[in-house]
Amino acid sequence: MSGRRITEYHSDEESSDEAVREHWHTRDPSDFESVVKTSGRLEALKIVAEWARPYVSRQDAVSIDLGCGTGLFEEIVRCRNIVGVDFSPPFLQLARKRMTIVIERDIFDLRCQDGIADNIVSLFVIDDYKPGKKVEFFKEVYRLLRRRGRFFFGAYSPRDERMGTLRSEFNEKMRIKKFSIFLEDASSYEDKLRKCGFLIDRSEVIKSVGSCQPPIIAEPPITVKREFILIVGRKP
Repeated sequence: MSGRRITEYHSDEESSDEAVREHWHTRDPSDFESVVKTSGRLEALKIVAEWARPYVSRQDAVSIDLGCGTGLFEEIVRCRNIVGVDFSPPFLQLARKRMTIVIERDIFDLRCQDGIADNIVSLFVIDDYKPGKKVEFFKEVYRLLRRRGRFFFGAYSPRDERMGTLRSEFNEKMRIKKFSIFLEDASSYEDKLRKCGFLIDRSEVIKSVGSCQPPIIAEPPITVKREFILIVGRKP
């Protein structure tokens, strides 16, 4: 990244938490899921599911998906007993078909007791927030985990074309309202997690290729190179 660990992608975009909330409250969940399945992100979800399955499927394990969206990860990992948390009612409507328990709540205001979970999953959620807010989130995840609990984390790489280098062009073609996002490289996330107390069990950068169809069907699909950061942290 030419020495830069954090890249902010925006121009005249909104950057408030309210803008983030508005985007996800108004986004069509079925359309979003369709995009996920063709845009190359599905490959990353499958990899995390493979890593997490031995832990989340254990009898009596308490697992939470923070920012669960439509519950697509739970369908892939084949485990309904993960508790889903998200602030978007439309997304949770779809998640309820895949998860036994879903809770409408902000991931920064969970109001849960310490050491409640054996496993926490959060995939491609925290990119919308500034570095300081991310640290706040990681501290909360650490607090919620039991000793030796695991954190399965996914984020977009700054080199991901869809969310990084070609984001503005892509959003314009897809007619998606823009707001600031804050992408960091793997070493930056690892540093943050370690400072919050985590041990890093695994960290990989995954590449794939995807395509998305613009709203005007006559336009050709947009092909993008994807790059994702996947990390497994553990509470000692």
